[in-house]
Amino acid sequence: MAYYYQNPGADRVGPIDEVSFFAHANAGAIFPNAQVWREGEEAWQVWANVASAWMNGEASVPAVAEEEDEGGAGEDGLISADVGMDSFFGNAWEIFKRHWGKFILSGMLTGGLVMLAEGGNAWVDSRERAGDALPDGVVFGVAAVSFVFSVISGVFGFGYLKITRKEDAGAEVRLGDIFPLGRCLRKMFKFLGAGLIYMLIVIPIYLLMVLPMIEPLALSLVGNAEPGLAEIFVALAAFFSGFALLTWLMLRLLFVFMFVFDTDCGVFGAFKASWRITRNRFWRTFGYGVLTYLIFVFGVLFTLGFGAILLMPLAGIWFIVYYIKLCKNCEYDIPESRLTGTPD
Repeated sequence: MAYYYQNPGADRVGPIDEVSFFAHANAGAIFPNAQVWREGEEAWQVWANVASAWMNGEASVPAVAEEEDEGGAGEDGLISADVGMDSFFGNAWEIFKRHWGKFILSGMLTGGLVMLAEGGNAWVDSRERAGDALPDGVVFGVAAVSFVFSVISGVFGFGYLKITRKEDAGAEVRLGDIFPLGRCLRKMFKFLGAGLIYMLIVIPIYLLMVLPMIEPLALSLVGNAEPGLAEIFVALAAFFSGFALLTWLMLRLLFVFMFVFDTDCGVFGAFKASWRITRNRFWRTFGYGVLTYLIFVFGVLFTLGFGAILLMPLAGIWFIVYYIKLCKNCEYDIPESRLTGTPD
């Protein structure tokens, strides 16, 4: 029977046989908060919780001082349940350090795809502004390629989630995890269904409350406004009310697609789960989102664009770590991740 264990902040040990595993345990090499797994188990577990059962009740494991986890993890994995800013960035940085090569490679590939897509769209726009009539096939082709590149970039984004989830559970992380295309294809219809429902919720608010107010507000800003002061005030109130409602809804539904990818729940289950974990956490979520965006934008500007290779995966990991923390803190039943478990 093969055994594995992984102490916090250390490399995984295994596979080793039963005799060697318990020899390590008796020598104090396996910390109480280590993640352990053996053949036949459904998931990784904390050694302190299963030591007596695995050793048939024999009190042969000596008491050892529990090693403090640099990432702030407790018995629930590498990522702690604390949603404070220090633990938030600390856990994310710990994940990044463990797999910085994979994340930077992913960031380079994602950044390259985004630049190619934006370059194609910019080329079409410049030709149209110059009065050059491009064939419909060329315009459609550029748009199709840009869409495909955007989808591929999204797959790399889910790779951040897969690596972070597996690292939190002590499961083995492989290079192929940076691009989980197979899982995304299996979830394709769920993604399409979730996207359709999301648009049906968001687009009507935009069309009814935000878009109709843009023109009168724009006219008032350039000094050509025909409506009076009262009409402008009503337009402003409607615009900001619609914008606030959209922001609130988008933050409450921020993790829908993560749940679709991360768990086996259905489309409506993903919406329900995202709604639950963000309950009473609007301002915290909004603040972390704004902070992450500002760090990314100013970091890219100060490094003349080259910082995107580092900051793009870091921003993605921060976002995912916050999602995992919210799942651990939620008082409701949240679907369990299906990205972790026994080693292959």
